[in-house]
Amino acid sequence: MVVVVALISCGWLAITVGAFESYDAARLVINSFDTSGGDIPENYLTTFSGKNSSLRAEYTTDTFAQGSGALRLNYSLAQAYGWGGYAGVQHVLQEGLTYNFAGCARFSFWYNNVRPQSLPGRIKLRIILYDSSDCSDVGCTSEDISQMEHFYAIEDVMDDSPGWKQISMELRGGTVHAPFLATKWTGVAGDGVMDKTSIKGYSINLAIDSEGNFGSVSDGTILLDGFECSGPRVMQSPFTQQEVWDRLLDRGHWLSMNQSSLDVNLQANWTLQDALIDNEHLI
Repeated sequence: MVVVVALISCGWLAITVGAFESYDAARLVINSFDTSGGDIPENYLTTFSGKNSSLRAEYTTDTFAQGSGALRLNYSLAQAYGWGGYAGVQHVLQEGLTYNFAGCARFSFWYNNVRPQSLPGRIKLRIILYDSSDCSDVGCTSEDISQMEHFYAIEDVMDDSPGWKQISMELRGGTVHAPFLATKWTGVAGDGVMDKTSIKGYSINLAIDSEGNFGSVSDGTILLDGFECSGPRVMQSPFTQQEVWDRLLDRGHWLSMNQSSLDVNLQANWTLQDALIDNEHLI
């Protein structure tokens, strides 16, 4: 699903085209997880897992915090390494594109721990942002996340009781006392400062620790919804390499779109062209 919103100096309006939904112009919806349910297209979210661990990711419309759907993760994590084990899903923009979150001050998402982990206290939820501003030439122009700087937000929520809850944090990355930490566990050791204009993608990572018996397994189910960022000032485009955004910003407008399984470039071009057909919808 694609969302187009315009911010005007005297207020805001939402442009609704067909089945598009309207959102507050102060929010940039990164992923609403709204769909008809079922399997996730392979070209949008990629599932990964470590040795003896598994994860099933799918869209669900059974329960959600906002919109019309959510992401369900059924997991089974094994302590198969000296430090533990892992599984998760990730989304990475292609063809040299990056997200531009320069106008975002906070990052938030909803979660519902519908089936808490079977081994209490063992698993943490980690949201990882990939910063491509301080990387090798290969990493900056491809989808090779190993050549990017990784910033971790680690949340201890996997023992929570069922029910929708929201987490909101400052969108800031650093090496100490930052909501998103440059742990240097993975990726490259960059400058330790998150560049919000160069976010290549993100990972939803579940990690089990090494505090139990080697080979021990913890399983459960968690739902996620409403990945978005917000800010008090006019936000810039979600993509850094679309020149048409500059023209819109010059007129005092802000537009955003959340992603779907469609090709990012085609989606951006179609949405912007459609919105610009009639300037009366924007001014």
